[in-house]
Amino acid sequence: MREAVEEFLGHLGALGRSWKTLLEYRRRLDAFADFARGRGMRTVRGLTVDLARAYHDAMLERGLKSSSRKTLMTTVRLFASWCHDRGMVLSDIAGRIELPRPERALPPTPLTVEEVEDLIALVPTRRAAGFRNRAILETMYACGLRAAEVLGLNVGDVDFLEATVFVRGKGGKDRLLPIHDAALSAISDYLERRSGKISKSSPLFMVHGFGSAGTKRFDEAGLWALFRQLNRDFRRHVHPHLLRHTFAVHLLKNGADLRYVQALLGHESPDTTAMYLGLVKEDLKREYDRAIELILA
Repeated sequence: MREAVEEFLGHLGALGRSWKTLLEYRRRLDAFADFARGRGMRTVRGLTVDLARAYHDAMLERGLKSSSRKTLMTTVRLFASWCHDRGMVLSDIAGRIELPRPERALPPTPLTVEEVEDLIALVPTRRAAGFRNRAILETMYACGLRAAEVLGLNVGDVDFLEATVFVRGKGGKDRLLPIHDAALSAISDYLERRSGKISKSSPLFMVHGFGSAGTKRFDEAGLWALFRQLNRDFRRHVHPHLLRHTFAVHLLKNGADLRYVQALLGHESPDTTAMYLGLVKEDLKREYDRAIELILA
């Protein structure tokens, strides 16, 4: 197999691959050749799908990340395809060598209910801007909204009688969401303190101060400035999307069906919503361990 690897590298060199690339390919294929030799493979004709899969499983047992395993298996596939093109192996196995899927990282650890309350309480309410900021935080947490969604709300999108909010979602996917009394109360308190004429088509959250009160929609720059201010005093780092994560995890922890959470968040695929289950499972495991300790004590 070593001779086949040398020929393959020579082929890549003739195609103009850099010496650094050739060195990296050699390192990967030498590791694969050592594994194959340990499995009794002496010539390249012994290259099979089962051998390639066994190599991947060995890397998995070693704890290699999916990105590293994908890089190595892509090289093995390329080598296998080249060997078939040269008549060194009878079967073209390259297309049957699976590549690992990328690992999906868990969302950031959500806030607790107490932390959400403490975060909102940090916002002073001496002026209209303070009431606006509290209303924004309450609405983001109550409905799991993205930053652009909460900033895009108009006054008429909030139905106080039905306790719903009409949201213009990502990709043109609008949705009607329930909203709880605490958020509605915060919005009402803010609107009572707003100056200027308020119509249903008016932006729900406006800029206040510096001569622009009631004339300009509160934007993303202002939202990030709000969170920068909060981060000066809050005990952990927070950002707008963290409230959306927290909303999803709190619903799942309290028994909400994954499909309903998917609809509330406006996720097209349930797989996107399912990533939050990892955080819920960790929480359940901690609660289980704590309960077992008490039982056995």
